[in-house]
Formats: sequence, C-alpha cells, structure tokens
Amino acid sequence: MSVVNSFDELKKEISNKEVRDALKELYGHVNNIDLWPGGILEDVVPGSKLGPLFMCIIVDQFRAVRDLSLIHISEPTRLL
Repeated sequence: MSVVNSFDELKKEISNKEVRDALKELYGHVNNIDLWPGGILEDVVPGSKLGPLFMCIIVDQFRAVRDLSLIHISEPTRLL
C-alpha cells in the first residue's frame, strides 16, 4: 500500500468517484478517514474478497502468528 495525500490518489483503491467525493465531504482530508469505512469502501483485490487495506492487515497478522509459532517450535523455552 502507498501513502496518499489527496482523495484523487485513492483512485487505485476506490475507483468510484462518487464514493471518493462523499468521503471528501465527510472527512475533509484522507488522513481523517476512519479505518472501518475506508476499508470496506475499497475495491476488492482480484481473487480475494478483501480490499488492499484489510488484505494488508490480515496478511501481516498471519505472518506474525506464523513467525511466532516457528520460534516457539524451534525454541520452546524462549517465550517463557
């Protein structure tokens, strides 16, 4: 995901201009968009049921769990 500074820069994530315009009217600046509405309004990543934001969050969480599990399996006393 890339950092955006304007509502026009959200075109890749939210292709519907009416939705972007509504967000602009409600939030004023892209940095003010709440996580949940911003995430559910994104276009779906091809082959997925999620937009880029929630995809990124979920992938990061699964990687963290996987990596922690690998540490625990290889060094069970390390986490105690």
